[in-house]
Amino acid sequence: MIQTDTLRTDPSLPDPQGVGPGAQVWRVEATVVLALPLAAVDLGRTALPPEEQARGARLRHPHGQRTFLASRTLLRSWLSQVTGRPAPSLTLGRGPQGKPYLVEDPTLQFNLSHGGDWIALALSAHQVVGVDLEPLHPRHRLPQLCRRCLSDREAQSVLALNPHDAQDHFLRHWTGKEAYVKGLGMGLAFPIK
Repeated sequence: MIQTDTLRTDPSLPDPQGVGPGAQVWRVEATVVLALPLAAVDLGRTALPPEEQARGARLRHPHGQRTFLASRTLLRSWLSQVTGRPAPSLTLGRGPQGKPYLVEDPTLQFNLSHGGDWIALALSAHQVVGVDLEPLHPRHRLPQLCRRCLSDREAQSVLALNPHDAQDHFLRHWTGKEAYVKGLGMGLAFPIK
């Protein structure tokens, strides 16, 4: 599984051609996707089918709408480049626990996460992948979060640190667990302690 636990990265767009046996992970600032020429990324109007456009429109906050549309447009654009098929024609199915997959090529594995102003996409030709991205900001009630989300040993190791380092280490544990569960396609109902 792929763990993306920091949001500092080079925002250049990758070339997804030639997805090999390993996994590729890209982190892109959402504003980079939104700033692309409308011919390349039309905020979902041309790359996304109507049901995904409607799903984005149902989101309450404009920032959430833009990030959702940018992430889905980016995903479809990359899947289009890898498969050679037009982005709007690609069909995304959902597994039993809701993990998306590409109907036209189920062996192509991908996972998407967005947090704050960032988007992360993991792509692999045959390996199961999961990715998680969390904004770096202080978590209030860290002891309660640790007891709820981490094993006793992990919680003790996090809470023994100074407050700043504890926040970082909590996110390392959390993003790793969430990426793992997302890769399995199990959703957060899967016990991750």
